[in-house]
Amino acid sequence: MTRADKQSGMALVEILLAMLVSGMLVAGLTSTVIYTFRVSGHSRIEICALSDIQQVADQIASDVRQAQDSDLEIEGPAASQVTLTWTSWIDENGEMRDEPVVRRCQYVFPGDEGTVQRSYWEAYQEGDPPTSIQAFGRYLSDVRFSRHQTDGGGSYIRIYISSTPEGRTEQEEAMAYQIGLRQVQEMPVV
Repeated sequence: MTRADKQSGMALVEILLAMLVSGMLVAGLTSTVIYTFRVSGHSRIEICALSDIQQVADQIASDVRQAQDSDLEIEGPAASQVTLTWTSWIDENGEMRDEPVVRRCQYVFPGDEGTVQRSYWEAYQEGDPPTSIQAFGRYLSDVRFSRHQTDGGGSYIRIYISSTPEGRTEQEEAMAYQIGLRQVQEMPVV
């Protein structure tokens, strides 16, 4: 009999070694799967927060670009609300008006609802109720407005927006925007 004929099974050391290698592979695979789910969950929350911020910023920026004035003091403290006003010669159908109309828009961040409220007056008259009221955002944790002077004599509104999806304070996202107010130039009468 040769030595190969005497060895009919695997030795205990070989079995233990195979189990050790298999265990290491399973542990490595498990930790990779867990890490992937954690990163995926964090990315989903981050995308949700940034999307929330972008939606609100787009709406506010649209109004600020039209505005000629605001109720914020230049270089004053940041506020949780802003009122914007502008004069328009164009009606809601894009047609020229015979007389200009004053439009007003107000954004208010109440702080506890996760949204910012937009009140809009199509043709502002003191005491009139808003033409429309809308809420934007879902998970906003802070919205602040401040007004600043440019070197050229104009001014801009700085908007700070932060969002904390699903109440996860450790994953708050924040963005700041600077949008110039429209400068009105006197047109010479010919």
